[in-house]
Amino acid sequence: MFVGAFNALSPNADSVLWFLDDILPRVRRLLGAEVPFTIAGHDPPAELTRRRVNGVYILGSVADLEPLYDAARVFVAPTRYAAGIPFKVGHAAAHGLPVVVTTLLARQLDWAQEEQLLAADTADAFADACVSLYKDRERWHRLRNGAIARIADEYSASRFSGALAAALSDTPPGPDPSQPERMSS
Repeated sequence: MFVGAFNALSPNADSVLWFLDDILPRVRRLLGAEVPFTIAGHDPPAELTRRRVNGVYILGSVADLEPLYDAARVFVAPTRYAAGIPFKVGHAAAHGLPVVVTTLLARQLDWAQEEQLLAADTADAFADACVSLYKDRERWHRLRNGAIARIADEYSASRFSGALAAALSDTPPGPDPSQPERMSS
């Protein structure tokens, strides 16, 4: 499964096209099965929708991802260039889906290989990681549990409250509402 918006500046089209062209055929060959691949996200480009093949489901915008997460076995984020925080990885992990990402995303998240995720940068290594999660129940559960624990720690209400309090304590005080505003000339 993959989730991501497909706007002009997003790396998501490149990610999914690389997965469809170079990784998914390897996964299917290694498993000897037509493993389904679900893609959710608004504005999928024509270049992507033209690649609809058996077992590839391009859904567009989806109001509720939970049923898709429940039906998926592995979440992939084969992002080769990006900036920011890959929330889609955390969202999938929070729903109990183990993830395979590129090392770029693993570094951005600061999650550990074999503890919270699997990371790979070549088509062969990415396919191998997907297949290992698909086949190895113990590894699947270990990575799932590690990612859920990481999400619970990083995005807990107490951690958020602490970070907010720290940010606010570093903010210079605003104007005193009891004093009239002074205009500068």
